[in-house]
Amino acid sequence: MKRSGRFREQDLAALQEFVTDYPVAKAYLLYGGSHRLKFGSIEVVPLQEAIKYWLPLIS
Repeated sequence: MKRSGRFREQDLAALQEFVTDYPVAKAYLLYGGSHRLKFGSIEVVPLQEAIKYWLPLIS
C-alpha cells in the first residue's frame, strides 16, 4: 500500500517476486491515486476504490 498518488515500477518489485513464488495468488498495490492500472498480473487500485469495495466484505 502506498499513500502517495504516485508510484514507480520499482515499487512493484516485491509484489512481482511474490507472484513468481505464488503464481495462483492475486497481487494488488493500493495507492492514493485515482486511476486503476495493471502491470502484468499486478493490479494497481486507488485506495478509495478498494475501501469502498472490500470494507463491506470484511465487516
